Amino acid sequence: MEEKRGRGRPRKEVASEGNVAAAAVEQETEEIGTVESPMPELRRKRILTVGERESIERSLSVHHQALAASPNGHILGTEGAAPVVPQGMRLNRSRLNLQAQDMARALEDGRPPEVDAKQRDALYKRARYLKNKFEHDQILETREELHVLKRDDKRWFTATEKAKLRPKYEDDITEYRNIMRTLDPQNPDADSLNVLRRDRD
Repeated sequence: MEEKRGRGRPRKEVASEGNVAAAAVEQETEEIGTVESPMPELRRKRILTVGERESIERSLSVHHQALAASPNGHILGTEGAAPVVPQGMRLNRSRLNLQAQDMARALEDGRPPEVDAKQRDALYKRARYLKNKFEHDQILETREELHVLKRDDKRWFTATEKAKLRPKYEDDITEYRNIMRTLDPQNPDADSLNVLRRDRD
């Protein structure tokens, strides 16, 4: 008699020192009751990833350098310094200043919020609840389904159906990613949904 196979469990990824939050969420996978969001604003706003923050910071630095340049393109007060603006290029300082202000505002608004120990514990519990919800409702394509190329494959159909369901969960997905970025702000993979995918159904 052919042995019945259960649903494939998500592949466990080894947690590195920089992936502590994901490891903590992974520790508890059983079904849990409804856990209310401890920080409802994380369902609406978007926390920037570490890569996005670094990119904005680099752009902001370039803008500040240009704004600090003398009319001949050198850093003000630096005798004989290399120019930071190409020769002959005219700066629209008003526009650069507005752009710098917009970037600084986006950087500040998108920073992960500071949380105390009690808030961290509540966020861990909420993240585990959302993780279990995604797995229970099967809204993520399996790793096997992601690599299906033929439309006559039944796995193509199941993957398409899951994609159709997902818009209803966008707030939950946004919140999950924001929580993980808050718990582990320096880890670029903290908010990845791939660790939640099953190998197969």
